[in-house]
Amino acid sequence: MAVFIVRPFGKKGDVDFDRVESELIQQAMTAAGVRGGTTGLIARSGNIRLDMFERLVLADLVIADISINNANVFYELGIRHALRHRPTILIRFKGSRGAEEKLPAPDDVPFDLRTDRYLEYDLANLAASVPDLTRTITDSLRANNPDSPVYVLLPKLEPPSIDTLRGVPAEFREAVKLAVAKDDWARLGLLAEEIEGLDWATVGRRVVARAFFERSAWAGARIWYEAVREDDPDDVEVNLKLATVYQKLGDLPTSIAALERVLDQGNLTPTLAAEKLALLGSHRKTLWIDRWRALAPGERPGAALANFPSNAVEAYDAGFVEDQNHFYSGLNALSLRMLQLELAKRAPDEWSAPFEREADAVAALAKITDECEPLRGAVARSIQAARIRDEARVRHAGGDRDFWIDFSLADFRFLTGQKPAAVAAGYRDVCNAVPAARGVTSLVARQLRVFRDVGVFVEKAEAALRELGEPFDLPPPAPTPRRRVVVFSGHRIDRPGRTPPRFPATREAAATAAIGNAVAAEKELAKGGPMHGIAGGANGGDIIFHEICAAADIQTTVLLALPIDQYAAESVNDGGPAWTERYRRLVQRVPPGILGESPELPSWIGDRRDYSIWNRNNLWTLHTALAEANVDVTLIVLWDGKGGDGPGGTADMVALAEKRGVKIVRIDPTELPR
Repeated sequence: MAVFIVRPFGKKGDVDFDRVESELIQQAMTAAGVRGGTTGLIARSGNIRLDMFERLVLADLVIADISINNANVFYELGIRHALRHRPTILIRFKGSRGAEEKLPAPDDVPFDLRTDRYLEYDLANLAASVPDLTRTITDSLRANNPDSPVYVLLPKLEPPSIDTLRGVPAEFREAVKLAVAKDDWARLGLLAEEIEGLDWATVGRRVVARAFFERSAWAGARIWYEAVREDDPDDVEVNLKLATVYQKLGDLPTSIAALERVLDQGNLTPTLAAEKLALLGSHRKTLWIDRWRALAPGERPGAALANFPSNAVEAYDAGFVEDQNHFYSGLNALSLRMLQLELAKRAPDEWSAPFEREADAVAALAKITDECEPLRGAVARSIQAARIRDEARVRHAGGDRDFWIDFSLADFRFLTGQKPAAVAAGYRDVCNAVPAARGVTSLVARQLRVFRDVGVFVEKAEAALRELGEPFDLPPPAPTPRRRVVVFSGHRIDRPGRTPPRFPATREAAATAAIGNAVAAEKELAKGGPMHGIAGGANGGDIIFHEICAAADIQTTVLLALPIDQYAAESVNDGGPAWTERYRRLVQRVPPGILGESPELPSWIGDRRDYSIWNRNNLWTLHTALAEANVDVTLIVLWDGKGGDGPGGTADMVALAEKRGVKIVRIDPTELPR
């Protein structure tokens, strides 16, 4: 959580406002788990007023000290109140204008703020006011009610979208696109991780989370949508996306909990309301499928009909009513109705069972048939309208057409068409028109298999699946063995004359033995399952680790912060020609991944202090290990437990591993025999 402090600077009269910040405000912020500062911390060149505006508008919380009539304070407070409806905390020190007072007296509160609440602190005992301010901070961040007088007095006024106000640098967006194009999930995780603390971090992580989501990389989407939700627990879009993610990961209870967080929220746009209801319908439909799919094929139609999810149909219907451009809702409502009609033909006894009279069963079936007719036309028109809008977008803005619209049209033809070959052609046309659509055919196939599994439209489903290149029958999924990944980070061989010594050349043999034992222990834990090693290429521990893994027939990946020759100059050659030769053999045997072409940081993180390409390399290395699902990660470190010679050392890697819950095995080189 980012906090911006608005206050007078230095001493004003007998009051030291710098001391008020350090002894009261910062102490309370630390206790509340938030961080931030004033315009006094703005160090980058440029327009300081612009930087001040950004922080006033984008900060999650503003604390304003209105003890004295300081023009800058009230100017900045007015900007905050005008553009953000919450949260802002007003504070002032206690006092009175009586002659008996020995402490300074605050100025009168301006007329326009006299109805506002503010926290009074004790100037003579700042520490005593820390608990009160801490509670106020946590309560303000938790509350949903506006505290800006502008939005309190004008309740219909909508605050601007924070995503609109927070600009994500174009270079960052391009880096995300490039990582997605290469399916480079490790680099995508790096991008999301390294923007921690930047003004636009939440919006940037939303961009990354959306990229994971759109490529069905559910584990990554979960990590980064949850990170976004930490900043705004009630964000409707994020909770809806998380509900989908949890569902895809097989965690329906958590998915339902995420959905319930938005069920009672009002003022949703029609599109979001439709999305919410469609997701609810999807949950109900999934639970229904699970009830009959495990049965023998002959038992499925009756069981599916007896437990038919009418509540899912209602949810999809309600979603389509909310927004008739949301063709997904209408298509699913139509699909379930047609499935119900076909099941009634195949299991007439199950259909009639709930009705007292046969005439009632017939009338109910006729009602569903009548409902299908107008819905069929409305869904067709909704999909066609979406296709027209998307074609206009492509003409004016470029880019690929939205193949999900085309797949939805193919699904509609599957429901309404008669000839299997014609139905299959619809799916083939989508894949031929947009090659990228081939990457999601397994998702399209799921809906077709629902019909196949329950014995409805089997010939059409078989033809469509064949055209999509998807098997008609899926074998039971084989259990996936957990993959063990070992990351190594450690000290380089000491330069000649280093004092005090840390990893002198005389301890190389002992270090090699210790690293070998640690690798062997991990291999034993893998129990013959897949195992992989990841490390840099520096002289000392990195190269030793790769050599040990090669001897143990463990494949490794070499990750370098810089191109091969530049990296050698920075991290290898000062160990002597023997190390340089071992490095050359390593990179010839294992072509390395290269993080960047120079030590310069990307423009979007150029302002970060105490951050270098070596920090960046640590993040990249760790996310490379964590990028896969079903993986156990261990970090082996050759480390003396102390800070390194600069940012990005082993201490930095250990801190990152602890943050991610990675197992850490430490070898202290100072305790090894010479």
